[in-house]
Amino acid sequence: RLDHIPKPESVEWEWWLRMFPGYGFILAADPQQCGEIISMFAAQGITASIVGELTADSLIRVRKDEEEAVLIDWSKEALVGSGRE
Repeated sequence: RLDHIPKPESVEWEWWLRMFPGYGFILAADPQQCGEIISMFAAQGITASIVGELTADSLIRVRKDEEEAVLIDWSKEALVGSGRE
């Protein structure tokens, strides 16, 4: 959910989503470990939050209210170090 992604209040969503990949990371973790992971980031002055869940498909979707859009389709984008062209 977009509203769970940390974002400065003075920045518009459209701009932030274009820049967010350069400033943030998407991590996958066991739900029982999320609190500890968020605390570890906070101890270093880094904001982290739970923004979604893993699904079986190759899409990263974003949602805000009733709207949804595909942010990344990993079947079409190269993964870092994957060897795909």
